[in-house]
Amino acid sequence: MRISALQQQGEGFPVSVLRELAAMRAVNHPSLLTMLGVCVVQGKSRAAGDAAAEAWTVYLVLEYCEHDVRSFQAALGRHFSEAEVKCLAVQLLEGLAAMHRRWRFHRDLKPANLLCSNDGELRLADFGLARQFEAPPRRGTTPRLVVTPTYRSIELLLGDHAYGPALDVWSAGCIIAELLTGKRLFKASSEAELALAILRVIGSPTEAEWPGWRELPYVAALRGLRGIASIPAESRPARLREHLGLPATSVSGRGCLSDEGLDLLVAMLAPNPTARISAAAALSHPWLTTAAPRPQRRELMPHIPSTNERASREAQDDDDAAWSTRAAAVRARMALSLDR
Repeated sequence: MRISALQQQGEGFPVSVLRELAAMRAVNHPSLLTMLGVCVVQGKSRAAGDAAAEAWTVYLVLEYCEHDVRSFQAALGRHFSEAEVKCLAVQLLEGLAAMHRRWRFHRDLKPANLLCSNDGELRLADFGLARQFEAPPRRGTTPRLVVTPTYRSIELLLGDHAYGPALDVWSAGCIIAELLTGKRLFKASSEAELALAILRVIGSPTEAEWPGWRELPYVAALRGLRGIASIPAESRPARLREHLGLPATSVSGRGCLSDEGLDLLVAMLAPNPTARISAAAALSHPWLTTAAPRPQRRELMPHIPSTNERASREAQDDDDAAWSTRAAAVRARMALSLDR
């Protein structure tokens, strides 16, 4: 169990807290962090020289997970295997599909918001930007500055305000690629550079593939776009595989990604959001259902000792070392007595 305290002074209630409460109450799923309760404590707050003001503290009582996916992998001390990535991907997509079925999107998917138990059970967390969406989304009704830039979808980077749940699928595709390679899929120092970095990999979409994309607000300002050629959709897998640096089969123990896995990533990173695969459809993709290796069974995921377990083991190791030291001293004294 984890207790998160949120303090507020004056009138009103933080919108992010309301969104988090609404999302966690609206959708209940094993892959979503569970809210166990809410407690509001009212009181007075007095700043230096000011009169006492009404204030309150909101305590969110949440399910406790010791890791996010990055710290879980760091504690593991190696890259995830393809089967382990599949297990995590299934849990991520199941959580997303559950949210999307209830007409809510997360809007801030990133590794830090994917928590893990010590046994590799994944939970989507931090619903401060989550909200309901419409189908189809209405232009101008959704703010653009959502999602951490590295995991922001191409339509957001190009200024589209009529986005929908496809932006979560893009973020999930970036995260799955990162779990496979151990590094971020796209990196840049600005949003414009990030958009260009993405288009250099997937190619400039054709008008037939993504009608009207060149009229999006930030396309005209992209310096360097003219030098990025349109490529046929069938060439995109090869471009993405080269960028990932993962062969189809393992060579000398190196990581790999099967053609089925590459096909799913291409579908999750489709430039046109209306053509992008949904989270529910991704769960039925052959990479996660029939292709070898199959997703690792959750009960066979690696176990990372908890802080308490590690402290107990370290204490036991200290006791064993102390015992060994005392035993060696006794043997030395006995040997000395025999010599005399």
